[in-house]
Amino acid sequence: MKRILRIGAGIFFCVLGFVGLFLPMIQGVLFLTAGLFLLAPDSVFIQKKILAPLKHRHPRFFEKVQRLFTL
Repeated sequence: MKRILRIGAGIFFCVLGFVGLFLPMIQGVLFLTAGLFLLAPDSVFIQKKILAPLKHRHPRFFEKVQRLFTL
């Protein structure tokens, strides 16, 4: 049940982030990042291609956000 809620929230935040990229009222990058972190435990693609470069560029930020989204 916890996994289903995490995946559902991740998809919701990714969709909201994508919409936010085109609407000036919503912070699209913030919601996309939150959605990717929620979906990362279930997706090898997201872990290797998207989050790994982010971890190397901004290690302190990555650790803080990872602790926040680890359920």
